[in-house]
Amino acid sequence: MVVVVLTVVTTAQHLAFETTAKSEVETTLEQPEYEELGLVSVSTEYATRGVVPHDQMVTVTVSKPTGDEALGLEAELWIRISEATDEEIVVEVQFVEYAQAGGETNAVTDPGSDTTNTLS
Repeated sequence: MVVVVLTVVTTAQHLAFETTAKSEVETTLEQPEYEELGLVSVSTEYATRGVVPHDQMVTVTVSKPTGDEALGLEAELWIRISEATDEEIVVEVQFVEYAQAGGETNAVTDPGSDTTNTLS
């Protein structure tokens, strides 16, 4: 019975964390310095040690025009999410570059061209 209650509480806490993290990502990307970025996905997970969750992991994938830089995005997200959730977190930002020609968008599909920044 105790394990069931702990599981329910842990799941509820993680769902609240996930909702807050996604909201902070969306709010951050609305800032003028990130206007060229498009949100692709936000995922969260946590590592456990025994039955108690440890660090929360937030992975954010954004699209950006080829050659554009989003310097400091991972740090900005780390600050905003950790302050909003009061959790020990790791933020990983993955960039998917795209190029446009004649109004058509061609996503870069070569995994070697993706840029990943991690801040913990």
